Order: sequence, then C-alpha cells, then structure tokens
Amino acid sequence: MRITVIYLVVLCVISLSFTTNTLARSNTLPIDDPFPYRLEQFDRHSNSVPAHPALSFQTYLPVILNASMVLLFPNGNFELGHQDWVEFSWQGMEIIYTDLPEETPPFDGSWVAWLGGIDDEISWIAQDITVQVGYSNVAYWYWVDSIDNCGVDVGQVLVESQVVDEMWLCSDNNTYGWVNKTLNLSSFAGHKVYIQFRAITDEADYSSLFIDYVSFQPSG
Repeated sequence: MRITVIYLVVLCVISLSFTTNTLARSNTLPIDDPFPYRLEQFDRHSNSVPAHPALSFQTYLPVILNASMVLLFPNGNFELGHQDWVEFSWQGMEIIYTDLPEETPPFDGSWVAWLGGIDDEISWIAQDITVQVGYSNVAYWYWVDSIDNCGVDVGQVLVESQVVDEMWLCSDNNTYGWVNKTLNLSSFAGHKVYIQFRAITDEADYSSLFIDYVSFQPSG
C-alpha cells in the first residue's frame, strides 16, 4: 500500500530517516522497533535543521523496514559480557572484552571478542545455534590488526569442526576499521550447529582479530 509519510508522522507519531549515516548503522537498532527512523534534514555540515513544513512525499514502507531484518545471535553484540558464548584462550586471556585500545573502538556498544593479540596463542569463541531457514547467512564485523607476515597467523570460522572461512592475519591484510563479512550456511539450514570463531598465532609478531555484531541475515 502506498502511504504519505507526512500523514504517517502526524497520525501515528512515527518518523522516518533517510540520512546516509543512520541507514548505514541501521543494523544496530533494536529489531523489535518496527519504526526506528526519523524524518530530518541536514545541511552540508551535517547539522540537523527543521524539516520544511511543506515537505511531503510518498514511499513504500516495507522497503524501509527491510533495513532491520537481521536476527542477532544470542549476545551477538557481546553487550551481555560473557553470556551465551563459550570462550577459550591457550594463554588464559580474557576473550570477550571491553577495555579496548582507544584506536580500536567496538563496532557496536562497548564489548567485542578479541582473538589473538599475543604470541603463541589459540583463542576462540563458540556457541550452539540453529541456522534458521530463510536466514542462513551469517554476518559479522571484524577488524584485523597485525604486525606479522602473511602465511603464518590465521583467523577462521568453523561450523561443526569444518573450516568454512579463513583469512591470513598479517600486516598486508590490516583493515584499519570494521569490515562486514557474510557466510552462506544454507546447507545447514534448519539444523543446530556449533559455530566457532578462532585465531591462531605463532611465537613471534602478534596478530589481533576483533569480532563484533554476529547475526543471521536473509538468505533469499
């Protein structure tokens, strides 16, 4: 059904936002809030200015709602601390972590999973979870920070002990920020599986793999 947004705002106290920054971060909004956007205008310096009183246009609301169609893993943003995840560190380090270096802020909230970060380490987080039919793409955000050469330290994602994705953790692959990655787990749809995010480092030249905001996204 086509609707006029200005009527929607007045009658239902619902507002929409079409700013680039808000949509880019829409996956951080609560999934149970069906109308998380606000109608605003911004000047060229990104300062909010009052919307023009005559501003009126039409849109298809379901297209906007699709922006929040993600299913967060239990404690997928780690904001509940150590809840829901199994953690392991060969060196006995804390994995789900909040006291991060200032130059490595979390993607969302205050907590992340910090894998590696020291020499001669095997560290991982994992949980048992059902891969939902229709939502079998696993998406997560990662940040690589390394001083090692490629071909030594490695980051991996495992499903039922099978490596489904891996990357070299090395200076050539440093991301200098958060990067989104999506894995297709449709072959496991409808099944409960053991998913593990793991980093392995050697005896010299550290590598860190930060993980945040792990979720299922639509597969169709």
